Amino acid sequence: MEIAEALLNILTKDESTAELSPSRAAYRKLLADTMLQGRTRVLCFSNRPRTPLRSLLEPLTPTNIQPVAKKRRHIPQGPKQTLDVPNIIADDQLNVLDWGSEDVLAIALDDAVYLWNDANESITELVTVTGSSAPITSVGWAPDGRHLATGQSDATVVLYDVTAMKPGHLRGTIIIFSQLTTGGADGLIKTNDIRSMRPVVNHFRGHDDAVCGLRWSSCGKYLASGGKDQLLNIWDISRSDDLPPLHRFNDHTAAVRGVVWCPFENNLLASGGGETDRCIKFWSKKEHELLSSHGPDKNQITVWKYPSMFKIAELTQHTDSVLYMSQV
Repeated sequence: MEIAEALLNILTKDESTAELSPSRAAYRKLLADTMLQGRTRVLCFSNRPRTPLRSLLEPLTPTNIQPVAKKRRHIPQGPKQTLDVPNIIADDQLNVLDWGSEDVLAIALDDAVYLWNDANESITELVTVTGSSAPITSVGWAPDGRHLATGQSDATVVLYDVTAMKPGHLRGTIIIFSQLTTGGADGLIKTNDIRSMRPVVNHFRGHDDAVCGLRWSSCGKYLASGGKDQLLNIWDISRSDDLPPLHRFNDHTAAVRGVVWCPFENNLLASGGGETDRCIKFWSKKEHELLSSHGPDKNQITVWKYPSMFKIAELTQHTDSVLYMSQV
């Protein structure tokens, strides 16, 4: 506004300056030179205006979309930690390895159970059994990560309070909530209620030979059992224990040892057959990833995409058959 007012006050070439005093005329000339710098207009475009910016509302087209390269997931080819496991029993029908919720790995080596703490990498001997109790055939953590159950060769099971490092009540090999479930060589599955100290609260009869694998679903309602009789059974805990299993599958051609529920999908179950079967079977239609362990010739652990079964990676650091795996 001040510049506009100055323009109005400046005389044009044909205006008479007779009415202006010399000092007033000099002031106007100085004002024009300082404020307008030789221009005769307030707004003067001496150059072409800039190209307007592209509208933010303009739709994207293939010509202006820059492709983004998908970052490939890195799968380490080497182990984080290597532990010596002398005297481990090479029997794929045993369950001598389990990882607890407190990041402690329990492993049975013949007649002893050891605990490896991932946080400080310490190793502790929990117990050593003698006589007919040896060897220890299975270990299983409770969901709280404080209690560990061990199954022994003389058909006894001991529950340990790891924080107190002493044995507790006689119970089974897999614990979920207040229940502890065992599967025996006679094909019988038993469930105990630890709180009430009752001997047995449920019996499940559905296998004609030894029970090789047991796993509860994350909701605690369904129990999957795999047997040496090549059967995979799914039990509903709310049903009477004198009823047959809710589902029975006989697709495997060898002992069903590997049984695991997906940790983030309640209705996804995977089962693995023995040496003459060499199959992993899935009971779902959704897409996930899984690990499988193998023996000769590569002794590898393989990462698969399910259900396409596309091989994502292969880990080959083991020098003998990979018999046991536990989920973190």
